[in-house]
Amino acid sequence: GRSAVIHEDATGKLRKRRSKKGDEVAVIEVVNGTREPDGTFKTYFLSVPPECRTATEAVAWTYGMTADQYKQLKVRT
Repeated sequence: GRSAVIHEDATGKLRKRRSKKGDEVAVIEVVNGTREPDGTFKTYFLSVPPECRTATEAVAWTYGMTADQYKQLKVRT
């Protein structure tokens, strides 16, 4: 089935859905900060733990950080 946007902020969109087995599946939808040669920006979907509650928390998890640690970063990668 389709995933529902659970939370959205400047970091991306946290999406969740149920798998066919009934397990909760979560992904973070993010847009690459680097422009492609054709001028577009690529969108990526990264698997994250279903325990993530916010988009920032999910993005931080992909870097091995807490949401608070991630928020302290000054430069987007």
